[in-house]
Amino acid sequence: MFTTEFDLRVVALDARTGAVRWERQLPTTPGIPYRGMPHGNIVAAGNLLIVPAWDLFALDRSTGEIHWEFEPVDDYPGWGDVAVSEGRVYATGRYLYAIDAFTGTLQWRLDVGVQPLAEQPWRPVIVDGTVYLSTRPADTVNAAHAMAVEATTGTVLWRYPITDPQLGKSGSVGPPAIRDTVFVIACYNRNVYGLDRRNGRLLWSHRGVDNSYRAGAVILDSTVVTGVDGAEGLDLATGRLLWSWGPIGTILVPITRAEGTALISSAVVFAFDANGKIRWRYGGERWGQPVFTTAATYHDGVVFVGSVSPESPGPGFYAIRVPE
Repeated sequence: MFTTEFDLRVVALDARTGAVRWERQLPTTPGIPYRGMPHGNIVAAGNLLIVPAWDLFALDRSTGEIHWEFEPVDDYPGWGDVAVSEGRVYATGRYLYAIDAFTGTLQWRLDVGVQPLAEQPWRPVIVDGTVYLSTRPADTVNAAHAMAVEATTGTVLWRYPITDPQLGKSGSVGPPAIRDTVFVIACYNRNVYGLDRRNGRLLWSHRGVDNSYRAGAVILDSTVVTGVDGAEGLDLATGRLLWSWGPIGTILVPITRAEGTALISSAVVFAFDANGKIRWRYGGERWGQPVFTTAATYHDGVVFVGSVSPESPGPGFYAIRVPE
């Protein structure tokens, strides 16, 4: 399943053949911040698909019929990425939401800012009954944090400030990466932080040399893989730079995982292992292949990725068989 860039459609394809199973046009939400689909993900909750499309929708996985729509009058809960755990959808607009995945009923809503509506939540990850996420400034107050929230009640457990003197450089759009007790977040202020996920205590920090980190991080064995204009591998225990590779182009979409590799999509999809070796790559106008613009999603030996780029062979949704 994927969403189209400009016309608020959800499309379901046969994963083996690419044949269209169904399409669903979603209703337009009045007053949205920009035209088209927000750059969120799709997650499954049983036989439902949870789709952030300014409002939040649950679609029947088999038919595409709308099962419920969550549409508060004062926010866009389908602005960003969503996550599902224990029958709850965690969604991000100007607030962080917990919603019953099967009925669309609100369970709690949290203003994540220290000051009212001064911060916007991004890309929650749920581990052991805790919602981990980052924030970005929502107004001229240059405040932002990494934070942990109790998943059933919405109680804030801890915050760690992610700030920078330059306006617009505070915070992170994540997603965070978590292994054991370590929470890793790559940030707009050119820093990557390792925190103790139990209490938010700083364990280490790594200072990048290029632009803002916008693609999050993944953890392979004891290596944190992240990047800005090229890929970087950091030691999970200390934050020490182990390797770097690039430049490969600005990395703007989330880094994902596939069979012991980190998938970095920036026109070309690169698969890096924990040691910084490229296992395989595919894409790019130079080689007559698609110019990819979305994050890559792996399932059962196949990587799914999209493009809105006009270069031949053109925009569309692609399935790439991972080399043996």
